[in-house]
Amino acid sequence: MTETIDSMPTRLDQQHFAQALVEQARSEGVELIGPGGLLTGLTKTVLETALEAEITEHLGHDKHDPTGRNGGNNFQVRDMASPARACAKAAYSRSPVAGSAA
Repeated sequence: MTETIDSMPTRLDQQHFAQALVEQARSEGVELIGPGGLLTGLTKTVLETALEAEITEHLGHDKHDPTGRNGGNNFQVRDMASPARACAKAAYSRSPVAGSAA
């Protein structure tokens, strides 16, 4: 991806934001680096947010959006034989079919 965000804060705004984060972390006794540190948590949050934005853009809908997969319709076997419907339902719910050996 070669595009950039037009409304990206200026370098001065980023520096001010970073200083405020460091000051808050120090005042709350949070380490700056290492497990549970400010940098670790901030990196994790930025990466997760970026990845979710990428997947949302790729799929065309938000995660867990009911209009996403199958247009929000529930899967149902349309057949005259009810055992086929029971088997399909059991397979999707991962529960054993009544009368089957485990």
